[in-house]
Amino acid sequence: MNRVRGVRMADRIALIPVKGPIVTGGGSIIPVQPGAEMPKLVRKMVREAEDEANGAAFEIDSPG
Repeated sequence: MNRVRGVRMADRIALIPVKGPIVTGGGSIIPVQPGAEMPKLVRKMVREAEDEANGAAFEIDSPG
């Protein structure tokens, strides 16, 4: 068990409740909360990802 100054590692992890969907990408998780302040670039990226998901057409390649 890892100990840092007598504190177990699990004692240093905080869980923050989040309402709404979670958007992942770029190795990070961004909580999307209604009314939350998000940088302009993040809002644009989320909007583009939603547009891509809504208009996605899936093509299945058959082997051979």
